[in-house]
Amino acid sequence: MDDMIQAYIDTLMQSNHDLVMAKSTIIKLNRENNELKKEIKELKEKEDIEEVKED
Repeated sequence: MDDMIQAYIDTLMQSNHDLVMAKSTIIKLNRENNELKKEIKELKEKEDIEEVKED
């Protein structure tokens, strides 16, 4: 019985680790996404300014 309990605990610990790693990856990707959105916004603003100058 103790072996089954230990195996269950090990499985839960591994699952928890996997979730922590997934959360870390999501946070990293979210930061990268926000940076890309910021860059796109800046490029669009720059493009809008250049269009105004051309007009």
